[in-house]
Amino acid sequence: TGKTKHAVSFARALGMPLLVATPPAEAGGGGRGLRSAAGWAAQLRREVKGRDCAIFLDEIDHHINDEGSASALRQFLDGVCQPTSSRVIVLGTTNRLDRVPRDVVHRAEVVSFDRPQAEHLEEMWAGYAQHLSEEDRRELASRSARVRATGRD
Repeated sequence: TGKTKHAVSFARALGMPLLVATPPAEAGGGGRGLRSAAGWAAQLRREVKGRDCAIFLDEIDHHINDEGSASALRQFLDGVCQPTSSRVIVLGTTNRLDRVPRDVVHRAEVVSFDRPQAEHLEEMWAGYAQHLSEEDRRELASRSARVRATGRD
């Protein structure tokens, strides 16, 4: 739907660098490379200290599915964890706003985007499904538009 491109353009228009933040993985996976939500928040504070920036959380609903991660994000949004010597804007994208806790949504300015039309979906499918013929991609795009699917669905 172009959410990521909009986030990049937004940061550029504000003259701010865009930092891509990857919150910790879900619990599990044998502990390989996992970080705690508190550790992630501390690292994020160190990264933004003294600098103006936009922090980008792509598909935010995938990253706040446990209370620890959601709590760390709430604290950051409330300014508890933000450095006072810089301006920080947090940009989060999702195709499923219903999966983001209501209190987190309440802390945000929500900008909705329409679902992509068939011609835009065809461009997306051309990048993902190069093995398909142009006619098959066109049909896939048409069906995707009918069911209101996005490139992430």
